[in-house]
Amino acid sequence: MMQDKQFDRDWLLLPALVLALGDTAILQVLLNISFMIRNALIPEYPLAVGVMHYFDLHAATLLVPAGYALAGLYPGYGLDPVMRLRLRVSVAVVALLAVILFDYLAQSGSWSRGTLLITLALSVVILPAWETLAINLLRRYGRWGQRIVLFGVEPARHGIKKRLLADPDIGWRVAEEADWPPTADAAQRGIRLAMLARPSDTVLPATLDTLPYRRILVVPDFGRMQNESVEVRSIGQGTLVLDMRRNVAGGLNAMLKRGSDLVLGLLALLVALPMIALAALAVKLLSPGPAFYAQQRHGRHGIHFRLWKLRTMVPDAEARLTDVLQHSAAARVEWERSKKLTSDPRIIPAIGNFLRRYSIDELPQLWNVVRGEMSLVGPRPLPDYHEATLAPDTRALRRLVRPGITGLWQVSGRSDLEQREMEEIDCIYIRNWSLWLDLHILLKTVVEVLLARGAR
Repeated sequence: MMQDKQFDRDWLLLPALVLALGDTAILQVLLNISFMIRNALIPEYPLAVGVMHYFDLHAATLLVPAGYALAGLYPGYGLDPVMRLRLRVSVAVVALLAVILFDYLAQSGSWSRGTLLITLALSVVILPAWETLAINLLRRYGRWGQRIVLFGVEPARHGIKKRLLADPDIGWRVAEEADWPPTADAAQRGIRLAMLARPSDTVLPATLDTLPYRRILVVPDFGRMQNESVEVRSIGQGTLVLDMRRNVAGGLNAMLKRGSDLVLGLLALLVALPMIALAALAVKLLSPGPAFYAQQRHGRHGIHFRLWKLRTMVPDAEARLTDVLQHSAAARVEWERSKKLTSDPRIIPAIGNFLRRYSIDELPQLWNVVRGEMSLVGPRPLPDYHEATLAPDTRALRRLVRPGITGLWQVSGRSDLEQREMEEIDCIYIRNWSLWLDLHILLKTVVEVLLARGAR
């Protein structure tokens, strides 16, 4: 028992120390870099910070890791990547703005506000990236995770284990399993966290009272319902209420999403124009026909729009698809499962697969984003033949939002997912939409594209 308790303490302490010390060291480096950037930007007014003020400023940045500790980020087991990103960015912004405000009110601005603002801008990018790298390294060397006991019937336990294995950054590792209701020997070797998978016991409160765990997590069987922007409330006498904010319903959230799409989409389009031009030239040289391809797709409220892409298929693509589906049973099975083909005869040789693998063919859709027909992040706009196969409730939910260039589906497996999984993930995104989720998806999209994982 003592060895098990020491094991759990080590798995909590080491990751917390790695993350905290890493954040502290990186902040000191970023502050020094910010001094240099500030002097390079305004050389006619170089900073002349005294030694004491220099060390005071470095000490003040420790407010950021202190805030992370209070927010439960060290090590932060049980937090999903979107929540981690939100907490890290929010705490860094609040902490460093508090330092700037303190300097202005208490010290008449003796510290460089420009340096602190540059440090803030660098921190909200570098610190989340460092955390992701640190967690991956800790996982690789087997030092990440908190042991839990999982209770429930076997099918329910299997579903929970599959979900935890799919997102190991959450950090909950199933060390023991037991049926529900638990037996007298339910206490498992000093483990302090228990999870109940979809309990249906009518005497659940009394049963929970008998479990010797510091924390108990109850996973209800609500299906794929909204799980973000949900708060637990009480209406008295042990009655719990789930308060779900429907962010996708419109209002200010819709305005913020459209505003961010317009600004970021326009900037991205300007940056991508040279790449689009070069890719279009390559398509023209290697295949007869136009360089760009437009197709009618369903948009918000079911309204059709013309989606633009760089052409990556030969002119007789439909005839080739029909021929391969008629003569290959394996191809028919793959097409029915995902509406994709691993060996697609329609792709332009030499250039088509490259454009698709790195999603360069999608760049013209930035014009659709600027026009307000699409969003940077959202469910993928599907062709009519694919849209017709969707379940009616899925089709109705998708039409509440603009389709996106990228989305939760793409970064969860991109083209490797089956259609049923795609439908579920699109619904999860729409029900749980937030600007933080969009930011997480955009950052993950960059990684997926650079690694060319799953795109076809």
